[in-house]
Amino acid sequence: MLALTTVSAALLCTAAPAQDFPSHPVHIMVPWAPGGNVDITARTLQQAFSDALGQPVIVDNRAGAGGTIGTAAVVKSAPDSYTLLLGSSGTVTSGAAVFKNLSYDPLRDLVPVGPIQYVAMVLTAAPKTPVSNFKEYVALAKSKPGQVNIASAGNGSSNHLALELMARQAGLKLVHVPYKGSGPAINDLLGSQVESMMDQMTASIEHIRNGRSAALSAARTPRTLRPGAERRRDNPEIRRSRARAGNRAVPAVPRLRPAPRVSGSWPD
Repeated sequence: MLALTTVSAALLCTAAPAQDFPSHPVHIMVPWAPGGNVDITARTLQQAFSDALGQPVIVDNRAGAGGTIGTAAVVKSAPDSYTLLLGSSGTVTSGAAVFKNLSYDPLRDLVPVGPIQYVAMVLTAAPKTPVSNFKEYVALAKSKPGQVNIASAGNGSSNHLALELMARQAGLKLVHVPYKGSGPAINDLLGSQVESMMDQMTASIEHIRNGRSAALSAARTPRTLRPGAERRRDNPEIRRSRARAGNRAVPAVPRLRPAPRVSGSWPD
């Protein structure tokens, strides 16, 4: 709740001073399909954010191109703080490095108003994939180089970069299958239409707990991972990842000209 209060206060500071902000609904742009980490985070905070602002808050999903389509829409919107981007590591950090000729520059065009989440990455396997831990997954992938596929939220997403890092460190040749967000990718994983997936823990944890997908390995976070997949006694391998790979959710608004003074800064 403290994070929401801080974000709400910062949002008020970024609004045009002549307005009695907010006087009508505020939109949160989620640049991914429903069902993924950023979407779940937005909908979890939606009511509390509305209560803090005293106006309805509407979640708007606009997926595609690794989150850059929805992000560009926020950048092009009026800089009045009524359209808020729920940015992530992929859309405001890696996206700018991966995609050429972006129509926006996150540092130039967006103002962060306070980080609200950090979540670790988890590697999961589909029900029909014959592995139960990371060691078995590596053995499977090495026995069929270039044949085992792995889904992500999209090209240039933090999921994508995390799986590429894992593949490089483990010496694996995998087939990347990008989606327009984690939600559609998880649906195909649960149906064994893809063999594995790199995802944020937020969107995958319930499927792991229910036994619908297998957690093979999870990255560490700055604070030790919360209770969940890594504590499954039947899957000790998930404890052994020393890598830190995760995703930050950071609300941001279009930058005013001249830019207002706000306390927020892009997380490291």
